Amino acid sequence: MTASNFPAELADVLVFEGGFGDNPADPGGATDFGITLPTLSHWQGSPATIAQLQALTDAQKRAIYRTLFWSVISGDFLPSGIDLMVFDMAVNGGPGRAAMMLQGCLGVEVDGDIGPLTLAAVNALGGNSRVAMIDSYAARREAFYRLLPTFATFGHGWLARVNTVAQEAIDIANAPPPSPALSPPLGAGDTTASGNTFVNTGSITNGIQTNDQGNGQ
Repeated sequence: MTASNFPAELADVLVFEGGFGDNPADPGGATDFGITLPTLSHWQGSPATIAQLQALTDAQKRAIYRTLFWSVISGDFLPSGIDLMVFDMAVNGGPGRAAMMLQGCLGVEVDGDIGPLTLAAVNALGGNSRVAMIDSYAARREAFYRLLPTFATFGHGWLARVNTVAQEAIDIANAPPPSPALSPPLGAGDTTASGNTFVNTGSITNGIQTNDQGNGQ
């Protein structure tokens, strides 16, 4: 649960995100290492082209993943292992949906925004409870995928991805912690109706629409 987890967790996620692809069956359209045109457009603040997508440097890709996915799910402040599970779902299904799944597992208010209340609940979990949390999260992901209209086309790959990531996450959770947790930023996340937080990467990854809005959406 440190900032140093990001490079390792990104490497784990990118195992499932190949190079450039434009599958006609995928409503996400063109992608390059899991980054879609809508995601790139959101990141650069203007409509992106396929040429721009293919021209992204490794440093730019890392910046996109950190800014639009890892930071949005407060990855630096999640327990090791659980951070991988939530980050992978954020990339594959959207940060808001990933956050709501975590909140549903924890039994806290589901608003799609990981802030102090959610972080306090997840970091209070002991070792065995963290493993159980990963299993519960994996079950929720599987249930979500099975309801998608594109499951017949992409379902086998999605379920294989969930199982692989869950086992890796459990291995990480069971490993000795490398260092103390960082303190979460005060006042971030867990918003109320008077303080809406809107996160919209506008991406569709491997057949999944990933437009996300917090606060109960």
